[in-house]
Amino acid sequence: MHRLILSILTVIAVQALVLPARAQHPYDYFNAGKYMEFTNNAGYLRYYSPDGLASESKGGRQLFVNAKATPAVLASYDKLVQTSLRLFQMQYSTWTQAYLDEWNRSVIDPSALSNWLGTNMNSKSAFFFWLGNQTMVVGKTVPSQIDWGYGFANAQSLAGPALQKFVTFRDDCPTTFRTLRPQVQAAVKAIANYNPQASSLSQGDITAIQKQAAVILLYAAKHNLTQ
Repeated sequence: MHRLILSILTVIAVQALVLPARAQHPYDYFNAGKYMEFTNNAGYLRYYSPDGLASESKGGRQLFVNAKATPAVLASYDKLVQTSLRLFQMQYSTWTQAYLDEWNRSVIDPSALSNWLGTNMNSKSAFFFWLGNQTMVVGKTVPSQIDWGYGFANAQSLAGPALQKFVTFRDDCPTTFRTLRPQVQAAVKAIANYNPQASSLSQGDITAIQKQAAVILLYAAKHNLTQ
């Protein structure tokens, strides 16, 4: 009986070794991109306890692992987390200019990101990573700027580059854009349509953009971004 059980376990183990690795889904890249925007903003992180931030950062790292980020990206992420955990031991309101400067320099290495995702925005990896990142910007970060005390002008300036990115998603990524569900395509187009007035957005515009971003975030949460 023991030999039979051992044989069964051996067969299962061998089968597990030969099973193909799970392919990366669009939402894997989307979630990693969205989380990178989270890590870049003190407005999100300053409300966490040190233990809470450590736990959140661990979960965020797994999102990059799920998307098969390269060792260079993961190493850069780990360095960013170390800086965040050290700086946020102190109340954000007490940070000196030196702390602020160090925080502003702490980002995931752009070269490592480029080497991982590639430079072709029409590819699945780059398209969905940056779609997640920029949807987080217009759907969460921009509307929060006033609540965080940064002011409406700062919200406008942050929205501008993101809106241009949505134009890229709509106009320059035909193959990947067409894989989106019609509802997500419509939301991307609606956000991109605000680009001509990026320098003169009203509060109502920002709220309308946020509602469109919420559609994309909802379909991403359901793992249902594509047709």
